[in-house]
Formats: sequence, C-alpha cells, structure tokens
Amino acid sequence: MKTLSIVRHAKSSWDSPELDDFDRPLNKRGKRDSVMMGERLLVQQRLPQRIVCSPALRAITTAKRMAKAMRLDQSLISTDSALYEADCDTLYDCVWSFDDDCDDMMLVGHNPGLSDLAQSLCRKNVAPLVTCAIIMLRFDCDAWHKIVPHSGEPVLSDFPKSETTWPVIN
Repeated sequence: MKTLSIVRHAKSSWDSPELDDFDRPLNKRGKRDSVMMGERLLVQQRLPQRIVCSPALRAITTAKRMAKAMRLDQSLISTDSALYEADCDTLYDCVWSFDDDCDDMMLVGHNPGLSDLAQSLCRKNVAPLVTCAIIMLRFDCDAWHKIVPHSGEPVLSDFPKSETTWPVIN
C-alpha cells in the first residue's frame, strides 16, 4: 500500500514585483497556513516518510514549515528541479521514481500541475488545489511505478480555510 500527499505551496508574497517568480517568498498568511496544515497532519498522525518538493522558495519554505510542525527532521526533505512549473506527465515521472522502501510520500509544488495530477490519480472528482491544500491518496500497490490514472483512493482532503477541523473524504 502506498500513500501520496499532494500539497500546493502556501500563499506567496507579491510585495516585490522585481523578484523572479522562482524567488517569491511566502506572505504572512502563507507562513501561518503552512504551520497550521502541518499541525493538522501531526494531530491525525498522517506523517510522510519523505517530502519531495519544488526548489522554488515558496514551495521549499512550505515544505520546511510543515515538516517542522509535524516534528519531522528537515533531512527528510529533498528538492527536484523538475517540479518547478511541472505538468502532469512530469509529476507522474517524479512519483514513479520514488523509493519503494517508502510507503508514505509528500509532494509539494505548484498549480496547475498538482491539481491536474490529483484529478488524474483520484477515482473521484476533486476540486483544484487552493494554496496550502492537501489531498491524500492511497494506492493498492507495492511499488510507486505501478500507480496509474484513477487508481488513487482519497483518504483526506483539507485546506486552510476549511470550516471543519479535518474534512475526511469517505
């Protein structure tokens, strides 16, 4: 059994328009939301074994703040340059390359690629991911390269402004 958590980066700042898109930091809300979402995962004991994220500043900062809130060692985070502005096919390649010794992985990156990936993988219709949203999918397989479209069973879905503490998809 494999579990993949797909996380869109938290809200980024547009205060410095001269910054390259890659270098945009999180804004105040993004910093708060990334910690809050990590804490929600900690409370539910839904912790990844490893986190793979885009190297863009807003994505890596989201991953680091979430990991700290989940009480995970920062060494569990790795970056993959292919994830910046990645399309769905590139994201599949990333997932298929995960180490099969890890059953629970987290992928942190950008839209529209992550929303496209979630929709492609999920057996049910899913809404586009808002900033700092998480969708967790479970796959009935023993190897990441065996994951195919529409094979993911949704375990949970959450986003910072959700009205309930932890909306779980049944």
